[in-house]
Amino acid sequence: MLNFSAAHGVALAQFLATDRPRVLARRHGHDHFLVLARPAWGYAQPTLESRAWPWQEHAVPHPTSFHPSSLPRLRAWIARARRSRRTALMLYAGTVSRPSRPNIRSFILAECANRTDTCTVVDCHGGSCALDPVRSMRPMLKAKFCLEPPGDTPTRRSTFDAVVAGCVPVFFEDASARTQYGWHLPPERYEEFSVTIPKDAVMLGGVQIMETLAAVPEEEVARMRERLLELAPRVMYRRHGSAAERMREASMDAVDIAVEGALRRIRGRGRALEDDPPSMGAVDIAVEGALRRIRGRVRALEDDQPEAMYAMDDDNQEI
Repeated sequence: MLNFSAAHGVALAQFLATDRPRVLARRHGHDHFLVLARPAWGYAQPTLESRAWPWQEHAVPHPTSFHPSSLPRLRAWIARARRSRRTALMLYAGTVSRPSRPNIRSFILAECANRTDTCTVVDCHGGSCALDPVRSMRPMLKAKFCLEPPGDTPTRRSTFDAVVAGCVPVFFEDASARTQYGWHLPPERYEEFSVTIPKDAVMLGGVQIMETLAAVPEEEVARMRERLLELAPRVMYRRHGSAAERMREASMDAVDIAVEGALRRIRGRGRALEDDPPSMGAVDIAVEGALRRIRGRVRALEDDQPEAMYAMDDDNQEI
């Protein structure tokens, strides 16, 4: 199945390739950055296995369901999450249909099937939780742990709703968060605010998620929740038109942190270029190769032949 996500950037690619080709060559591209509205994995399908390691990419948090319009509202929300009475041990919010083959989600649903007293399942089929955030956010405020299994992509939006709700996220692989959001959530401190249960231990080793989480001492859960609520402002996007100056005095939000991270990386690459500038001949060749590939893929999309995009990986091809 072809993925048409690449079509989202056709206009920009066409503009850069035909009207402003030298923009791509400015400082050899080291001070350019783009914000994509979906996981980068989607733009690479179905050729993930041939995709270069995405060293130039960095994940930013999914938008949370709650956006404080002022500093008092942020404080009121955090206070509510802190004092919320949590009667459920764990919660899973997502698709509840049985998969065609066993995966970690099917094991979660099987554990929760007969334990409704300790496990809450929120059916988010058809984007219902995105359209009605209260559907998942209210139960999160009543749960101690929020299960975050990977799905079509390793990451999940509900991870950040869990952080904001003070519901300790439970990960089943590092790619779900630890190796993704280093700017916003310190990777070396995940043990302070989350639990990791390897999915192979559940699917192949017989580990019970419910038993594992029930064994975590209450005081440890409380410490993790407090740490989450301290981090919550870092994964929120301030509401447009909010009292930005007052909010900024309290903490940086997700946009501030993302821009600071991008600029820090740009400065680092700029220094590397100054210390060891590449030959202009090599740069020109690399830029021209990138432009050829962009023009070819734009033409394929314009001709309604998206499958041709993936046959254009030979830089020696005349376009």
